[in-house]
Amino acid sequence: MFTFLKNNFIFLIGFIILLHSGLSIILYRQQLGDQPIDFVPADIQIESFISVIICTFGLVFFNGNSEFKKIQIKNTYDKENFDMINSRLDFMIFNHRGKYFRKIPKKENNVKN
Repeated sequence: MFTFLKNNFIFLIGFIILLHSGLSIILYRQQLGDQPIDFVPADIQIESFISVIICTFGLVFFNGNSEFKKIQIKNTYDKENFDMINSRLDFMIFNHRGKYFRKIPKKENNVKN
């Protein structure tokens, strides 16, 4: 329960910082007035980047257990061989133009001297 609240809190803090950086950009645009914005100040860029990192960290570790389960495919495909697992019948095409390129047997000339 504590990790669930902690991870939500971490995400919430990152989201609040992200909102603050968005508000800072709006205020910066208002200060400039009619002048075009050539660049965003470095402190706003750094704040936005750090907030995205914090939000990502909070979301990645958001699950309640905070433990990853192992993927075990052995139980599912234990009785099947590789040919049955890897067969893709939808991609097998038997009616193709390669049948016209098969070798035609040459007729032998039986010339008797």
